Amino acid sequence: MLLILSFKRLLLCIYLLLSIMTTTTLAWNVNHHNKPSARRQWLANTVAAAISVAVATPVAVAAPPFAIISEELGYFPVQNDQGRTVFVAKRISRESSDQAIQLAKYLNENGVAVYETYWCPHSARQRELFGKQAWSILKHVECSPQGYLGQPLMCQKEGIDGYPTWKLGSKKNSELLGGERPLSVLAEASGFSGTFDESLEQNVPPMIGSGSCQLKK
Repeated sequence: MLLILSFKRLLLCIYLLLSIMTTTTLAWNVNHHNKPSARRQWLANTVAAAISVAVATPVAVAAPPFAIISEELGYFPVQNDQGRTVFVAKRISRESSDQAIQLAKYLNENGVAVYETYWCPHSARQRELFGKQAWSILKHVECSPQGYLGQPLMCQKEGIDGYPTWKLGSKKNSELLGGERPLSVLAEASGFSGTFDESLEQNVPPMIGSGSCQLKK
């Protein structure tokens, strides 16, 4: 389970993070001229520096899940119960529709699993398409060894080479469906007996190009 950060440690981490950000912001602006990619890398480096200082003291048990971190990177660092820093995808923001919840229940009951990773924007969009309630019903496997509860060996055994990837069907007659998919496509491919009307889905996130992330070697 994720360890809870004490209030004092949270204040210290916030202080360290803000201090490092304050001292590095000017240099970053001068050298990178507000390039988005440089900004994300700068933030990741800043967070790593703050965490490194914080965990050097005995009472530090987790990295703070700051909203700014998850907003910029799409994930945030925490410490697992072995004291190792791992990464968790940011929380899903959309509420699930009734039809998405019914589809998720059907997929779960029929052994469907989705293989994903915390850093992939297509995995993030797939989570948002389902919404928070429906996604919590599904079986999902984290494939990155740096991800929280990561199971890279299972993903390798299943032949997963991109994210997200859906495994449909039975153990003896399974099928892999790669890339983020509209829920209506998943409903049809899985044999869902109900109807799924995409027009009923509200606040759907925009497309972000090709529908999958390639496996990091």
